[in-house]
Amino acid sequence: MDTSSIHSGHDFLTTYLQKNSFSFHSLTVESFRSFLEKILEREKNNDIFQQRAKIRDLKKNNWQQYSSLQKQLKIAEQEFDKHPNKPLLQEIENGIDSSQKAINGLSGFLEKNPQDEKRREKLENFQKKLQDLQAQQSEMVAKTPEKVNFENAKQALYEFEVSLHLPEEEEKLAGLLKKQGQKRSFAGSQFEDVSLPVVQENLCPILYKRYDLQPSDVTILSNITLGCARAEIDYLVIQEIPEKPVKVLAIIEVKKNINDIAAGFELRQENIHWFTGNSDKYDAQIYRTKVFKDGHFSRAVTHSEHGKEFLFDRSSFEHFECSGEHFLRDLFFITYQKNLVGLRASEKSVLSHRMSTDVFFNLDDEKFVVNLFSWCLERFSPLQTKSVLELYLQEHAQNIFIVENIKKNDNEIREHLEKEQEKLLPLVSIPEKDGYTAKDGDVVFAFDIQYKGDEAHVAVDVFRWPQEHIKTYAGLFRINVPYVPSYFCFREGPPLLAIYQKVVQDENIQPQLLIIDGHGIAHPRKFGVACWLGVATQIPALGCAKETLIPYDGDQLKSDARSTVPMTYNDESLGFAVRRFADVNPVYVSPGHLISQQQALEICCSLAGEFKIPDTIRRADQAARQHCAGQPGEWTELGLLPKAIPLWEK
Repeated sequence: MDTSSIHSGHDFLTTYLQKNSFSFHSLTVESFRSFLEKILEREKNNDIFQQRAKIRDLKKNNWQQYSSLQKQLKIAEQEFDKHPNKPLLQEIENGIDSSQKAINGLSGFLEKNPQDEKRREKLENFQKKLQDLQAQQSEMVAKTPEKVNFENAKQALYEFEVSLHLPEEEEKLAGLLKKQGQKRSFAGSQFEDVSLPVVQENLCPILYKRYDLQPSDVTILSNITLGCARAEIDYLVIQEIPEKPVKVLAIIEVKKNINDIAAGFELRQENIHWFTGNSDKYDAQIYRTKVFKDGHFSRAVTHSEHGKEFLFDRSSFEHFECSGEHFLRDLFFITYQKNLVGLRASEKSVLSHRMSTDVFFNLDDEKFVVNLFSWCLERFSPLQTKSVLELYLQEHAQNIFIVENIKKNDNEIREHLEKEQEKLLPLVSIPEKDGYTAKDGDVVFAFDIQYKGDEAHVAVDVFRWPQEHIKTYAGLFRINVPYVPSYFCFREGPPLLAIYQKVVQDENIQPQLLIIDGHGIAHPRKFGVACWLGVATQIPALGCAKETLIPYDGDQLKSDARSTVPMTYNDESLGFAVRRFADVNPVYVSPGHLISQQQALEICCSLAGEFKIPDTIRRADQAARQHCAGQPGEWTELGLLPKAIPLWEK
């Protein structure tokens, strides 16, 4: 990534704050009204806001009858809640629901397996149970007029809502919210691709100078909790000390929305007090876990990453410096450049929701505006991003890194990559049943990359299926494609292809399968880097990633080994979240080319290793990191890698 798009330091922060001097808590009632008018103007193109407002206005235009029916329902519900028969009726209804589900499942099974007498007997038993429960329900309802009144009130309100087309409009809103959730699910992962180079290239040099260290002296860790109930830290920069706990040099908080820096700052201040043992600065009750039963950071813990265990205890943070009331020197922020709106993203969302759903919303009503302003002031924190940036401006302004979005003239690059992706997508072949299956003796290449500016330190681990390690290779590739969100494969693919071709040609090793630390079709455009490399080589390829770009139902993922749930996008299954071992975090598997989803899953689960990430990817990851840091390791140096030509260009 071009470092000229990273801004930091006193002069930049001063200019930025001069341009972003707005303060929500300094508004008057009249300026608050103007603030709301600007929100309404901005939300004209927000489909979700407009759909909520449409539902609001349907209720508002029929408010007298609608509110009367709501009131009747509430009274009926309160009367039913008091009745002693309610718990038993609820138990019967739960039994009816579970019996019906069992009947549906067994009926579906017997349609395909009509000879299974045991299942048929079970079905008959559930059908008899359902009849008995329904009879009990009818008898109990007859003795409970409050239940009848409650159901009648519910039905009356529902019929009125149907007459207004409210269920239809609510369904449209649910669809819009689902699409929004899918977009947000991969936005954070895209920013991580931007933020890590900032840590490596812009932040770490500050630490080298501060502590008189060399790049090989430090390690960057990601997604760290250390057993803390209220902390998932984006990055730590640490120094390893032989036979002792590590020394934490920096905590880095990544915020895609600059307006959320204040929320991150508040929480990290509390976390640092917890890590350093300032017990009067946090509530131990909310920090109690199975690891820290007394709610204090009172014992050593480990963090696993890069194939190693890193030991932490309170001494790891003992040098953290407090400037007045705050920890500033050792806490860094990385964020996108954006205008400050005076509110945190969650607060702005709450206000926007109120504006779009409150049937009494009226900017011409002075009393309503005054009450809404008071409501906001009571709920919204006075500590906003502007105040936090002003703290850093006094000292340690270099700790704030603001990343520019893609420049407008880069839109030509985006358009070119979009056309290239559209051209390549039809070349991807994902068989439903046939396709590659792993056989004893097959040669497998597993890839990973570390970046340092426009240098890709790329590694490939070679093994013979199922787990005979052959060799690991690492080399350097000069990148000339910028990072463009959603088109990362065009930046990452060429280095992978270069090391693939180097090993195939110079070492005379031909793989039957490629495994990439990244995504295959589990990608918003169904074209991740595993697809790119598979099509470029016409070798079966799959992606095995640490993070997901596609949503999945985490509640359905059991803690058992090999538990899986599908990852779906636009109602299409694109891969799996899989827990390779019991009680470890999942990895995200999808086919890239010439392999089915099921075979990609089977191969990932069969790969050797005792950790979340298979050993072959861990070896490639470790080699790439060591190569990037200039450290020796158990891999073969390939030097500067020449550009390779993908098959579609030959």
